Amino acid sequence: MKLFFHLGYTRTGTTFLQKYIFPKHRDINYLGAKNFYDSNQVKISQYKLDLLANLYTKLELDQGKIDLNKIEEIIDYKIFSEEKINLISS
Repeated sequence: MKLFFHLGYTRTGTTFLQKYIFPKHRDINYLGAKNFYDSNQVKISQYKLDLLANLYTKLELDQGKIDLNKIEEIIDYKIFSEEKINLISS
């Protein structure tokens, strides 16, 4: 599974990508978090992303100590795609 984080700096076209490209591209499973025009399309809220970000330390991530059960307590793991690029943009 591929997971990418897109971090857009101010005035670089991030909102355009989030509105017109990411949700419509056939090879991208756009997970959000910020979609300023249709919040129903956001699969992971900013609150849940914050919880995920604080779930593990860098050392635990580097050592691969990731428990999917802990992640599933926060989000439904089924929202991720095995075939597409899973993209979170902010």
